[in-house]
Amino acid sequence: MISAEEFLGGMTGRFGDLRLVIQALAATGQPFCFIGDLAVNHYAEPVATLDADFALAAAGSAAAGQVFDIPVPVARLDDLVQGKLWAGGDPRRRQSKRAKDEADILRLAENHPEVLSMIPLGQIPRVDTLRSTD
Repeated sequence: MISAEEFLGGMTGRFGDLRLVIQALAATGQPFCFIGDLAVNHYAEPVATLDADFALAAAGSAAAGQVFDIPVPVARLDDLVQGKLWAGGDPRRRQSKRAKDEADILRLAENHPEVLSMIPLGQIPRVDTLRSTD
């Protein structure tokens, strides 16, 4: 059985790149956290991704996380949901990107029902279905 990091390396063609990025970011001394798919993967069942999105963060706006078996700071759950809501609601974004944002919100809501209250009723019909099963 291969490790999660070996799986990621197999997809990207290189091993250890994520660790190198984390080390480089940490060496700056600037607080940061992963956002996007890698952060969602911390809170929900992981899906494959070929990129790593991160943000420089104010102290205290990140949570300790683990992605592909690597300890990393990730966006707090409420910040991640809010960011996905903004991105998914942006009419200038490609429809495929907006659909992915909605799918990420659904993944988060399935695993963390406490975020349902953050998602406006009617904005994402599949999330509304989750509300009726609680």
